[in-house]
Amino acid sequence: MKQHRQSESAIATPTPTHRSAPSPGKPPDKEMVWIPGGTFTMGSDRHYPEEAPTQRVTVSGFWMDRHTVTNKQ
Repeated sequence: MKQHRQSESAIATPTPTHRSAPSPGKPPDKEMVWIPGGTFTMGSDRHYPEEAPTQRVTVSGFWMDRHTVTNKQ
C-alpha cells in the first residue's frame, strides 16, 4: 500500500504577512535579491522526535546572493 506523505517543503511554505514586500532600497551588491519576510510552520510533529513540536516562526526580509558564493570569492 502506497502512503501519501506531505513533503517537508510544503510544511515550511511561508505565509506572506503582506501582499508585496518591497525591498528596502538598493541591494548591497548587484547580484543580490530581496527575500521578503514571512511566517511559516517550523518543525514536524509526524517525523523525528527532535523536530517536534511544530511552531509558528516569523522571519524578517533579507538580501541573498542570486548564485552560490564560495569562500574563495
